[in-house]
Amino acid sequence: RKIPPSFTKKPLEKIQDTEGKAVKLEGRLSGSQPISVTWFKNDQEILQTENYELSFKNNVVVLNIKKAHPTDSAVYTCKASNEAGTAMFTVSLLITELLKPPVCDIPLKPMTLTEGESLQLSCHVHGSKPINIQWFKDRKEMMPSERLNFTFKDGTATLECKTCTKTDSGDYLCKATNEAGTVSCKAKITVQEKAVPKKVVSAPKTDKIFFIEKPQSVKVTESKCGIDISSHVF
Repeated sequence: RKIPPSFTKKPLEKIQDTEGKAVKLEGRLSGSQPISVTWFKNDQEILQTENYELSFKNNVVVLNIKKAHPTDSAVYTCKASNEAGTAMFTVSLLITELLKPPVCDIPLKPMTLTEGESLQLSCHVHGSKPINIQWFKDRKEMMPSERLNFTFKDGTATLECKTCTKTDSGDYLCKATNEAGTVSCKAKITVQEKAVPKKVVSAPKTDKIFFIEKPQSVKVTESKCGIDISSHVF
């Protein structure tokens, strides 16, 4: 008489591990041979790959995930069958992301502005979420105000300052923090004094005639050959 398969050893129903580690799902079978074993991931059959290693030796079934990734999170089912029947077990596997410290891949850039202009500083940060952003000027933390606005969207941290004055000059620093670590980047901002246009002074308008040089008196006498002009200065 054929004996249907039965699992005498099963893995835990729920397993949680960290990204990058190897995960082994193992069970032990009893029953009449031959027994065929099939593994499923969310009801899709698993085939042998570079990262998924399947084995069934000495009544021990093994699914070995060599390097787990969050995308490997799923419900895994092991199904064993022979002529007499079927047995199975399921495992809910959760692979959590390895915590990555923040990295500033696009840093702040130094800028020179003129009084009255608006300042916009930004840098790009990536890492495990959540990421907390802080802004500092000359080592003092900055807070939002009517002139100051801070945003952090899609990894880009932005500082906006309206109508800058010379007092806004200084060393600005953006600090990003998560559970895995901290990173910061800084830039020097210079606000120059607004140039005052020079006044052009024009000569006063007048209808009077005036001489640039003192006028001279001229005496004219007639001669036989023509006119003799003699100048006499008084």
